[in-house]
Amino acid sequence: MTTMASNMSDSVSEAQQAFEGLVNTIRSGSNIDRTWLTHCDLSMQTEDIDSGFEDGCTLLHLAASHGHVQATKLLVEFVDNVDVVVPSGFLVNNTPLSLACYMGELAVVQVLLEAGAEVNPAQGLVPEPLAFACYEGHVDIASVLIQAGADLNNGSRNGSTTLIPACIRGHVKIVELLLQSGVEMNRPNKFGRTALHYAAGGGHNDIVELLLDGAAINHVSDTGETALFAAAKHGHRSTVGLLLPHTDATICDEHGWSPLFIASAQGHVDVVRQLLVACDVNQTDKTGKTALHVAIDKGLEHVVAELTTVCSIHVRDAEGNSALDVAKGRPHDAIATILTEHVAIESAVVDIDTKGYSWDHRFEDQMTVLIMAARRGRLDVVRRAVVEGADINAYDKNESTALMWAAQHGFIQVVEFLTSFSTCRVNRCGLLDHGAGKVSPFYRALENKHYDVVCHLIANGATWHNREHVTKGHTVLELLASYLTAEVATNILLKDMPIAIKDGMVVDRIRHSFSWATFLDPSLPVDPRVRVRTVRTILLHPSFQSASNPMDVYKALTYATDKHGRYVLHSTDAATRHVLKELLFFCARYEIFDGPPIHVSATAIVVNAYDHGIFNQVFDMHANDDKKLDIYGFLRCSETLLVDYQGMIETPKKREEFAAIDKQHWGCITKEDYLRFCNQKYGGKLKVALKFMRNKHEFEREFKVRHGLHPKFVLHMLPSASPDEIQRTLSTLKIHGGISVVDHPHMLVLPAADRSLQDIHDKEYVSENKIRQMMEEVGRCLQHIHGRGIVHGDLKKLNILRAANRLQLIDMDAATVGSDQFAGGKWRSGILPPEMFYQLSESELDKYSRYWHGVDARVWDKVKPRGNSYVVKCFRTDNDTTDGILPYELEKTTPAMDMWAFGCLMFQMYSGEELVSTDRHQDATDRSIEMAASWSDKALRRGIRAKVRNETAGDLIERLLVLDPSKRLCAEDMFMHPYFDVPSDISAALKEDSMLEHTARRNDAKENPMATNGRSKPTHHRNTRLNEVPHRTIGRRDETRQDETRQVKRMVEIGSQDQHLRPSTWQGLGQKHVDQCAVEPPLRLDGLIKPPNPPISGMSPTTTTHGRATAPLHPDERSFLHAVTCGSIANVKSLLDKGNVHGLVDEDGNTPLHLASANSHVEIVAVLLPLCRRDLRNKAGQTAMEVATMKNLAAASVLQQFLLGGDLSQVPKALRSCG
Repeated sequence: MTTMASNMSDSVSEAQQAFEGLVNTIRSGSNIDRTWLTHCDLSMQTEDIDSGFEDGCTLLHLAASHGHVQATKLLVEFVDNVDVVVPSGFLVNNTPLSLACYMGELAVVQVLLEAGAEVNPAQGLVPEPLAFACYEGHVDIASVLIQAGADLNNGSRNGSTTLIPACIRGHVKIVELLLQSGVEMNRPNKFGRTALHYAAGGGHNDIVELLLDGAAINHVSDTGETALFAAAKHGHRSTVGLLLPHTDATICDEHGWSPLFIASAQGHVDVVRQLLVACDVNQTDKTGKTALHVAIDKGLEHVVAELTTVCSIHVRDAEGNSALDVAKGRPHDAIATILTEHVAIESAVVDIDTKGYSWDHRFEDQMTVLIMAARRGRLDVVRRAVVEGADINAYDKNESTALMWAAQHGFIQVVEFLTSFSTCRVNRCGLLDHGAGKVSPFYRALENKHYDVVCHLIANGATWHNREHVTKGHTVLELLASYLTAEVATNILLKDMPIAIKDGMVVDRIRHSFSWATFLDPSLPVDPRVRVRTVRTILLHPSFQSASNPMDVYKALTYATDKHGRYVLHSTDAATRHVLKELLFFCARYEIFDGPPIHVSATAIVVNAYDHGIFNQVFDMHANDDKKLDIYGFLRCSETLLVDYQGMIETPKKREEFAAIDKQHWGCITKEDYLRFCNQKYGGKLKVALKFMRNKHEFEREFKVRHGLHPKFVLHMLPSASPDEIQRTLSTLKIHGGISVVDHPHMLVLPAADRSLQDIHDKEYVSENKIRQMMEEVGRCLQHIHGRGIVHGDLKKLNILRAANRLQLIDMDAATVGSDQFAGGKWRSGILPPEMFYQLSESELDKYSRYWHGVDARVWDKVKPRGNSYVVKCFRTDNDTTDGILPYELEKTTPAMDMWAFGCLMFQMYSGEELVSTDRHQDATDRSIEMAASWSDKALRRGIRAKVRNETAGDLIERLLVLDPSKRLCAEDMFMHPYFDVPSDISAALKEDSMLEHTARRNDAKENPMATNGRSKPTHHRNTRLNEVPHRTIGRRDETRQDETRQVKRMVEIGSQDQHLRPSTWQGLGQKHVDQCAVEPPLRLDGLIKPPNPPISGMSPTTTTHGRATAPLHPDERSFLHAVTCGSIANVKSLLDKGNVHGLVDEDGNTPLHLASANSHVEIVAVLLPLCRRDLRNKAGQTAMEVATMKNLAAASVLQQFLLGGDLSQVPKALRSCG
């Protein structure tokens, strides 16, 4: 019995441990093993001690909320109920599906739906999956749920439809989707509020406009509030303007308050002014008060002034108090004065009616009743006075007209009425206070900040100029920004344009106030729609039609600058930028080159373009919280762009550039500073390549694979326009020749390259040494990606580009990561190894055809059986097949597949022919596919030796094109082959000598196979490790060691004759090595003799601390550091002749050895090591070895050989092993 209890306890402990292990694995995002699930109780629930957020979750809840697709797929196979709910806690009643919807995990949602998850769970869950997606704005998930049958009208337990949460958050795309899907837009929640209530209360005008067509606009909530009431309450002036024409503004809430009441109580004067024309202004609430009573109670003077223009001041509340009575009982003298003046107006009208006074009768201060009424905004009295014949231009004792007083107090309706008469003198001036000068209505309104009145006066012919004492340092344009109409903005701008037309030519105006640039600046609070309309009007204005070439006007205005030197094209908002460039630029930033695309295939289209928006984008990416760039942000911008990449961004040149921009020495620069720098250095635009891709999975794979790869080896991606912006403008883009890219909706932005290897091979003179150099660069690229577990999968000449004077890989859309991926998703059969081919039998042909049934003709033409029923071991990537059985087993991707393709590439570079004949897509033809599938090692060797004259290259190709994948040279061991055993810093003659010497040894070995170490000639290829490489490579270690020794001797001999090499240094190195060649003891660099060189010419002696210079750098010293950084070996050697560099450091404490190491300039490292101290640290506390290791650069291995006192005979190997 005890044993049974113990076993049960062990079982429980094991299950608990398995559960906790799975929880941690899911949270970390790592893959889980299926076998783990068999040791775990899947009904167990998590305990979240820290936050409590994930309390009570099962593993399926956890996988869904963390977006763990692999775990979700496994768990749905094991659990009985995919709709299990969280029993308690923060996530109570939520299913895995609802959590996935909330977190926006589309892939998990699709897995759960396929597993049978209920899209409409039982009533009481809060909220439902679709409501979650709508609230968070996940359009793709909402679309999937709707297609799966989600209930649009059951959003949560409070009765909300799914439309309401979308309206609360302002998700326009979700609202559009729901309306198209048939949601009930007028269905209220338990509070009686509809979607329109929430959209209006949030000021979401785009959604309000969508709902107006079909919404119950006058629906009231349980508290009696309409959508208009909600908009007025929150002061959304533009929303109120949208609703007013369609709604009843007199509907009151439970307290008897109309929208006018709530706007008055909240002090929203602009909204009050809007509502006065639609509401019953004298309506009372349940206490008998009007909106005027409420405003007086709250002491809101401006609201009172607005209300008294139409409200009666005599209405009494339940306590019998009029508005004037209430005002007298409050400490608001200004409000009481306003009411008193209204009483005087009414008294004057009575006198005119009863005493027979003229309408031009002068009352107090020589004011007519028209002036008195205009002064207080009494439009009713103003109308009557004008109709009765009152002089519209009469003025009082201060020569102020009715228009002057209305403008001064901001009564826009009175101003509009008066200016509607042609006899009204809008520029009639009145006296300033104390008679010190005169002023027009325009300046009265401007001084009192009634900018809506100012705009109206401009539209009606008011003359004006900027007056500093009125505008206080601002332009009129800046002050009127939020009230501008397109008409007024055009009027203002045409007075201050940056260009003029003279004799048909566009010329710059010298004296202007930058109004055009200011207007286009998004920081100016202009309605974007007004800005767009104004720009269109200006560009087509008749005043510019006299230009002989209208495009010159367009270009001049597009590239006008503001006072800080920024182009308006770069500084304006997206909508206006689109207007400026929509005819020329894709996505309002990409100026696509004229002419045909640089590449067109069934899956991709590539064009060159200028990117006008990238510098603005990278600044935003790397700016600090203050929206500025420090030196490190500036360097990160340079690293993102990599326009002039030379191996390291932190160069003295970059720091000098930053110092030149930061003229004030603040340690940071603004966006304006950075964009000005980019304009000067790059012309404000960057040449890029746009790659449009057809297949989403290939785009996602390439996007993912490129991250983390070094730009020295794989062409890096550049920041691009957002996916939404690309999709919006894709349909309008037409490439040269009318090519549409609609079927290629996925876009990558890459640096523009020089040429592909295909073009280099076909159009340039390429010597055999140049081929070797290019093959080494391509091999280093493969070594880099293979070292990160990536297989390229499509290595061909068109996918190798020259950029920054170096060959780099592109097209990573066929790449795979990890050893568990299958090959055959994307391929070119002409470069596939034999293991990727399969010959179908008669019985397998039908099965193969069924598997590919339904694909389009283009795909079938690629995969169909060829020759004698040969096919590639490929598979479908669309998952649309109804018969998932293939007649063959798929092959896992391995680096050996890339090495075969590399061998094919080398064969073609040396022979001028393809290994097998291919079509234009580099797929094997019907005649050649059988050859590609049925190679033998003997046939391959025979073909290689017949076509490749360079025997060393041929030997390497033979070791790459091997049938057994395990016997192909890997990228790392490939560089141990003598083909690459040529130092890169010696003369071409020496390189040729080395190759000829190796060939002679190879021929000797053929004639006498037993001559080397008594071993017989191998009869087959073996593994590729260094100590197992066959006789035709450096596996013959003793002979190779002697060969390397001879090379060093040869370097010493040449060095003694070369004026660029320092005889004393190289003689010392060579002599010591030569003397010890026989016994080959380890040689340490500490034994080298450093010649007592004089200081560099022109340089004064410096005081040093631990070998560091403290005096300013001499120009020769700066030139030397620059040569080291840039990798100019010739300049380094030339400057070394001038003196000793011991103790030379830059401003960051970096010695020349630091700079050469960080930039992976291996040859310079080798030259400097005998001359520089190795233990010095820069200001960051790093030695040269630490810098090289941190940068993960090739010099690290060379430094390790030297700094640790390695054998000098290993120098060639160390150089070979570095990229």
